[in-house]
Amino acid sequence: MAEDKQILSFICGEQNFGLDISFLREIIENQTLTQIPLMPDHIRGVLNLRGNVVPVIDLKARLWNIPTRISKLTCILVVEFHGKDSTETLGLLVDSVNEVIRVPADHMEHTPELGARIRTDFMDGIAKVNDEFIILLRADMVLNLDELARVHETLKLTGKDLRSEELSDGGDDNETDQAKSEESIRSQSGALPES
Repeated sequence: MAEDKQILSFICGEQNFGLDISFLREIIENQTLTQIPLMPDHIRGVLNLRGNVVPVIDLKARLWNIPTRISKLTCILVVEFHGKDSTETLGLLVDSVNEVIRVPADHMEHTPELGARIRTDFMDGIAKVNDEFIILLRADMVLNLDELARVHETLKLTGKDLRSEELSDGGDDNETDQAKSEESIRSQSGALPES
């Protein structure tokens, strides 16, 4: 029997989404991220969260290949889920957050097989709240484990240690460092494929 869910409702690309709060670790303000070379566009960078390296995914870019336009309401949802051998932590860059709401079990529907605006494997169903439909997001599907492994491997190859360095501001110096990092990675045979 299905159970009621508590979800955090948020906006991404003018679409209402919901995230089961059991995945949610915290919500933080948008901040400058350290860019990683040779990553897909939807991997916005990484942040140092109290000594932990957290990859940040631009959710709008991941779902629709359109980068998020940063505003005062833009924030990062820090989520946790279980991987193969460990607990993984990700940041999801979203347009804004609304509130935590309880959704009765009889207000939730299964993921539609046709007609969805996003890939159905990213969806955990649809909830109807106050005559509005909210897409329930599967946080564990936003970035697959191979991509996560690639992020961590690239950090090792570039020698980045976010526990001790200041986060870069994405300026000209960062672009120069990124170009050097890309050259270093490509020089190591079989390290990473070219994007």
